Amino acid sequence: TETPVEAKQVIQFLRCAGKLKIEKRTGWVLRKVPVPESVSDHSWRVALCSYLITDRNINPVKASQLGILHDLAEAIVGTLCVFMMLMLEVGIEPTTFGS
Repeated sequence: TETPVEAKQVIQFLRCAGKLKIEKRTGWVLRKVPVPESVSDHSWRVALCSYLITDRNINPVKASQLGILHDLAEAIVGTLCVFMMLMLEVGIEPTTFGS
């Protein structure tokens, strides 16, 4: 049997996910892009592109669902681009990037 999801939990989840609207993509910020896209903007575009896939071996609905959810954790942990993680690994402070 499935455990019903309480309305309070749904609201809490949606509030958390809503943070993605204001979480700017780190790579864009580090490169000083004047109007950086949000994680939400990015996920929407990924979902839309995924839905338009015409490969018969790929279910576009499932692909678009993955696009919507793929960066959901960033609502909690923030956004790190790969380049930023590499900088941290070699001991370079990411805030100095692009200065």
